[in-house]
Amino acid sequence: MMPVTNPPMTAGEFLEEYIESLENLPSEVQQGLQELRRADEQYFDLRDEYRSHWKKYIKTGKRLSTPATEDPALVSARIAIEKEYCAAIKRVDQKIDISSKLYEL
Repeated sequence: MMPVTNPPMTAGEFLEEYIESLENLPSEVQQGLQELRRADEQYFDLRDEYRSHWKKYIKTGKRLSTPATEDPALVSARIAIEKEYCAAIKRVDQKIDISSKLYEL
């Protein structure tokens, strides 16, 4: 059985289809920019949290007489800081993906 193929498009049909695809472009770009803005805000919130917790961690670590690796509270704080850092990096990666999609549009 032979596959069914569509007849070739005329120049007018191609142009009409192209113009229809462009009609949605401004809304797609606007939506992408809003998504990028949200990701940006989330990144800055995560970054601020990370910096705040890191400063507290450093201050506390300097006051201890035992190494930070032996204090359970500091170890758990460091793990939480690392998770915040990873979340911020993921958000940056998401921003890059969104930017790439916008560029392709």
